[in-house]
Amino acid sequence: MKRIKSLSVSDYPNLCNGHDFLQVLAFVFRENGNKSISEDIVGSSFRIAYDRKCFMKTNLYNNLDSFAKRKSWKLFKEEKV
Repeated sequence: MKRIKSLSVSDYPNLCNGHDFLQVLAFVFRENGNKSISEDIVGSSFRIAYDRKCFMKTNLYNNLDSFAKRKSWKLFKEEKV
């Protein structure tokens, strides 16, 4: 807790990653009666719900795509129109 209090506001995004969030969400489901929900099930559900078109609108996709293009790498399949 002392470590958390000592972080600056700019450090807050580094307090939790995706796996941490999935663990907490699975815990909440289990505590509310759905004992069969695991982190893997929650993660799988998120991945199914998040399609390529949504990913292509993110900063992560744009940054990775720009980096790959600068390196002349093909990181992603071309989007068919």
